[in-house]
Amino acid sequence: MSEATFRRIAADRALDFMAAASGQGRPYGLFDTRDPASYAQDHLPGALRLSERDLGEWIGRLPRTEPVLIYCYHGNASQVFAQAFADFGFAEVYSIDGGFQALALSRSPSTGRPVPSPSLLGFMAKEGGATAELDAAAAHGMTPLMKAARAARLDLVEELIALGVDLEARNTDGNTALWL
Repeated sequence: MSEATFRRIAADRALDFMAAASGQGRPYGLFDTRDPASYAQDHLPGALRLSERDLGEWIGRLPRTEPVLIYCYHGNASQVFAQAFADFGFAEVYSIDGGFQALALSRSPSTGRPVPSPSLLGFMAKEGGATAELDAAAAHGMTPLMKAARAARLDLVEELIALGVDLEARNTDGNTALWL
């Protein structure tokens, strides 16, 4: 019988994994093992705080078939938590190398901007965006910001603004996202 183990994954590959899973509607667990103050200050969208205290609760709650990704400060402590999930029969467990620091430094190679969250990438894919370009206009000149505003997705609107999208872009009717 082979010993259960987790896999280490680079930050950029982890972001790609999450974006692909979100785009396909495939659930996954994302955990941040840093201290509560660091988590409160900043964390990946959708990440849940994980500590030794609530590890058992999460292990008991999540389906064993659901992928689990874990990060800490630099990628060391997350390996201990990842091994615990693997020991309890989770089939797909990842510890993110470099931790939150590496995730925060990951940049889109084409634009130099921070990488959009998996939630945003999934929304863009669902809304018919053939590209991950944040200002790309689709049918009727609708940009991702316009689509997020129309869908009343404040979380995505805030993220798109933080990512530096063009706030003055206009659709074919001459309206900006604020109009929608």
